[in-house]
Amino acid sequence: LLMSRNAQSSLGGPYYERRTSDGTWVFLKKRHAGSPLGFRTDHPYKLVPDHRRILFLGDSYTEGSGRARACNYPSVVEKVLRDQLLDAEVMNAGVAGYGPVDALNLLKLLREQGYRFDALVYNLFTENDFTDNLPNTDRRIIGGIIFRVPHSWFLRTFHPLNSYLFRYALLVWRMGILSAEEQKQFSLEAGNCIFSEKRHGEVSPALGELIRQRLAGSQRVALSKRAQQEFINAMAAMKTEADKLRIPFIVIVFPDRVIADSELRLRLKLYAKQMAPLDSLHSLVYQALPNVPIIDVVDVLR
Repeated sequence: LLMSRNAQSSLGGPYYERRTSDGTWVFLKKRHAGSPLGFRTDHPYKLVPDHRRILFLGDSYTEGSGRARACNYPSVVEKVLRDQLLDAEVMNAGVAGYGPVDALNLLKLLREQGYRFDALVYNLFTENDFTDNLPNTDRRIIGGIIFRVPHSWFLRTFHPLNSYLFRYALLVWRMGILSAEEQKQFSLEAGNCIFSEKRHGEVSPALGELIRQRLAGSQRVALSKRAQQEFINAMAAMKTEADKLRIPFIVIVFPDRVIADSELRLRLKLYAKQMAPLDSLHSLVYQALPNVPIIDVVDVLR
């Protein structure tokens, strides 16, 4: 009674879902004046661009959640290219919450709708992308929020925690406890880009808990061959899609922050034993894509 599946509705959370011709569900941010697909841009992207176009897929790191568009990563790349007198456009198709499977589904939707691009860049954030997609589940939108739904018809039909009543109750509770920082992640701020190299000496309890939760999730994936295979399959399928289009496919790796920040590891008391699963997942990227150019920014961040 209170939520709407209308892609333009302001009710509920920031997401809605669409279905491709083969029945695959794709979730997107709700449309706005700049983009019918809810992308982080102030101008709609043409199906066929007037110049070379690079498609950027990824999660909130790519989308630029909670930051001014001027310092948004794809926007900066586009500006650098144009400053070098290259007539190129970067299509920012990053969506907060995406993992490799979601990015692959979006790529298929964009192809189906007739969007053209000359290169494909997938931006992998290893802190949570391994856990965004889990085997035997789909991610669906209920009341504008992402939920995980089991493939099993028995669990979908009879498990009480999979009922819409429970999901909506969880949705109301979740929306009620969102902190100001979490709400900011869904915002589309405007203004100039202000960058600071100032380092914070303390780690807030909320940030520390978030890092530990994500670390625990990565540790579980590192122990699951099935979860790792899900990742490998998604990346291989993305490479296949690029090959069909006869365009370059490049992967950029943004590492888990505790891999790059030794001071943060000391503050959170993370040692070699806890870090070992992260290192193995980092290596998994290279195993999954042996013949794909990979730009790893971990050394730069260190």
